[in-house]
Amino acid sequence: MEKLNLRNLLRLFYRYAVDFIPVIGKGREIKGALLKSKVVSLTGRDLKDLDQIVTKELISFLMNDINEVKGFLPELLNGKDVKVPVVTLEGELYGFWSALEFMEFLGGKRGLSLSLIADLLENLPFALGIFNDAEELIYSNALFREIIKDDRMKNWHIDKIERSKGLSFREEIELSLGGKKLEGLLIPLRSGEHVNGWAFLWEDVTELENLLSKASKLAAIQRCFERVFDFIGEGIWYVDSRGKILFCNSVFEELFGIKSPVNRFAWEIFGDSWSKYPIYKSLNSGKDAIGQDIMESVKGKKFCLKRIAFPIKVFDEVIGAVEILSLQSLFKFPDMEDWINLGKISEESLLLGIEAFKEGSLFIWGPKGTGKTHLALKILEGSEDVIFINSSPFPEELKDGSIVFVENLDSFDEDSKVCLVKLIKTHKSIVTSRLPLSYFSAFLRDCFKGVIYLPPLSQRWEEAEKFLKSKFPELTLESSILNKLKGIDLKENFRDLLKIVQNSFAVDRLSDGFWSSGFTLKEALEEKEREIIKEAFSFCGSNISKTAKLLGIPRQTLQYKLKKFKIKE
Repeated sequence: MEKLNLRNLLRLFYRYAVDFIPVIGKGREIKGALLKSKVVSLTGRDLKDLDQIVTKELISFLMNDINEVKGFLPELLNGKDVKVPVVTLEGELYGFWSALEFMEFLGGKRGLSLSLIADLLENLPFALGIFNDAEELIYSNALFREIIKDDRMKNWHIDKIERSKGLSFREEIELSLGGKKLEGLLIPLRSGEHVNGWAFLWEDVTELENLLSKASKLAAIQRCFERVFDFIGEGIWYVDSRGKILFCNSVFEELFGIKSPVNRFAWEIFGDSWSKYPIYKSLNSGKDAIGQDIMESVKGKKFCLKRIAFPIKVFDEVIGAVEILSLQSLFKFPDMEDWINLGKISEESLLLGIEAFKEGSLFIWGPKGTGKTHLALKILEGSEDVIFINSSPFPEELKDGSIVFVENLDSFDEDSKVCLVKLIKTHKSIVTSRLPLSYFSAFLRDCFKGVIYLPPLSQRWEEAEKFLKSKFPELTLESSILNKLKGIDLKENFRDLLKIVQNSFAVDRLSDGFWSSGFTLKEALEEKEREIIKEAFSFCGSNISKTAKLLGIPRQTLQYKLKKFKIKE
């Protein structure tokens, strides 16, 4: 690299017809910029006696905030062949960037202002319009304004939103307008479980002739939206048909504790877990897929990872898949309080666990479905920086003071257990297992200040009765019903008990006499159907997705039934 003096620095300004020169640090991050006006002012426009070396101290004196440089960007972009010299803090010539390379670098570092992003959207070769949840148009670029200049077309878009309410994913749409054919997407803009707005993205496909032109469209907008993805709070990644990672945003890397996974295969990073992810299922089925990993990844108090994946198709060929990951608070999950404080065993376990965890790590064991995970979460409630682990890969490094929660230690292979022991030895931990602590190495047994055993349901029928009464207040727990339940082999304890009673309760309610009311068969069945749906909807906390799953019907069918029977959402 060439060591610069002031004379050469001025020559760079004039030779390359630029008004600023970026200054970068050792990590190629932009530290600031040298403005030509400031350098010329310093020299008094006199080139003699300017052979002294450009030092770090002088650069620091000359350097201007990078935001000042943005005023020159439109002019820079108009000269597409312009090369921008780049220097280091030490006064050495680093190299030359094209205008587009410089813009791309700024975008990758979140250096673009909102005005530049707005200018980008305005000049996209697609019509973009965004409506809020009140169906008011809050943004439109030039092409979209051309489409809705007729009020009838604006009303068409509003009517389309009305007909599409309840959609979970984007909808492909078509429109004929003035002899042109438009193809596009209607995208619900979600915040958690709620839709806060709608985006229309139209493309004029009148001249679209073949598959390659559609592929070109995807490639043309891909890089633009990848930049936008770094501004949102959800993790996003997509893979090609072979499972090779083509893109992920910074949130995704933080969620999984991995760096630079692009161009690596997902199965190399995630191992056998890869085949369980919604993105894998979507890639292989060609359909949308959803999933939820309670302890897949965490950030602060948020422990539940909600996953939504959909395939990328060109005609009927699946060429890749995209997955969106969002964090939700685990403590909002239903049934947690139902598993805790039900009786003497649960209450004593909770008190013992809290006291032991104050002193150090805790080991909780017992059969499936006895409440090990919920007990651990209750003890951890309010804790900060908790790292939940129920599958590999493990975090590459943990901060001092991080708390580790390992679910079902017995389900890990031997190599993974060796890694987990190291984490447990160096961090305060809660570990659950279906096997007793004696099953594991003596090296691990020395780690815990407390060990809690949660017995099976057969030894906790007092709690079982309280659990059922809290879940089904209308159910009369006769001795015959309890004896029947006690005789069933409940391998997963509380989980099996809940499933069995849910199914039995729904069936029993169908047996009530209904004919004395004078209804026809059709009316009687409809009234009973309304009653069952209302009961299930209330039981699921007015959650449409959960109610549809409980009743075994599609979400759209349930929404139709709710409207038909005037059951308020």
